[in-house]
Amino acid sequence: MRRSLFAGAAMLAAVTLPAGANAQETIKIGVINSYSGQFADTGAQIDNGIKLYMKQHGDTVAGKKIEIIRKDTGGPNPDVAKRLAQELVVRDKADILAGFTLTPEALGASGVASEAKKLMVVMNAATSVITEKSPYIVRVSLTLPQIGETLGTWAATKGKVKKAYTMVTDYLIRNRSSCSCRAARSQARSARLLPNVKWTPR
Repeated sequence: MRRSLFAGAAMLAAVTLPAGANAQETIKIGVINSYSGQFADTGAQIDNGIKLYMKQHGDTVAGKKIEIIRKDTGGPNPDVAKRLAQELVVRDKADILAGFTLTPEALGASGVASEAKKLMVVMNAATSVITEKSPYIVRVSLTLPQIGETLGTWAATKGKVKKAYTMVTDYLIRNRSSCSCRAARSQARSARLLPNVKWTPR
């Protein structure tokens, strides 16, 4: 799957880059990921997909040589992601921004993509609102509400689940995912949607 995602990003580059960039022999893709920290496994999977595609298909797409510049956020650090995106655009002359293991990274870099008018390819971060933050953002993965709604509908119809509870950490993406699951289940069963209850560990 990651192979096709990377190929799609490269092909998007070939048709959407400004004339000056299209005249270049090399397209630079700045990949911003969590290569270290607790989410390093996801960052590694994205990176392995990139490496596998280039091993199997070479480093040239649409007649352009692809150069990957990797940057590590170390985790869900929006300020770090913004700084790295700025470095990629200004210092490294990146043509495309890509990667984004987590939502905070994508949101942190979105303003840079808009200001610099750079294509930004989100390969994992799954909060729905991300693509609304810039007209230059595309997502090639999924959103958690897609999963939540499907699970909620299945639970109410095929799964015959009569009562269910969701427990998530209190931040945007988890709340959206939980709400979409609960709403879909409620709609499928024409049932009353119970309110959220916040609980703070002692």
